[in-house]
Amino acid sequence: MKHGDLIGGIIALLAALLSNFGTNTQKKAHLNEEKLPQEERKSYLRRPLWWLGFLSTVAASIGDFAALGIADQAVVASIGGGATLVANIFVAHFWLGDAVHLTDICGVVCVVGGAALFAISSASSKEDEVEAKDLPHHFTAPWFVTYLCVQGATMLFL
Repeated sequence: MKHGDLIGGIIALLAALLSNFGTNTQKKAHLNEEKLPQEERKSYLRRPLWWLGFLSTVAASIGDFAALGIADQAVVASIGGGATLVANIFVAHFWLGDAVHLTDICGVVCVVGGAALFAISSASSKEDEVEAKDLPHHFTAPWFVTYLCVQGATMLFL
């Protein structure tokens, strides 16, 4: 792993956690407002908790952008996506009271495993960049057609 990937990965992790905090804070602001009688409810623009969530999400987006400028896209996407899902399981359950089901945990494990596999395989791959003229060949390659068939069958099954 390159030094830039490490720094970018740390920034992506922090951005993912901040983004998760922001979106769940906004949801908490909405849930708090729903508990009030209709005449006491305020517009979300007048809710400090909502603004904290919004600003956290904006800061996280800037962090993602910075991480993409430092590290490989595969590292940022893998760490950021996986961290967001794992954090959301805990935050949504313990802070917002959402139920966590076995299917939620299985889904997160599959996505985190896929993201890790993606990061490892793309980091070890030393292939040249694909040019636009090569794309039609890749879209009709046997491995890609197989991939599409497996994805389509999985979606139909689910």
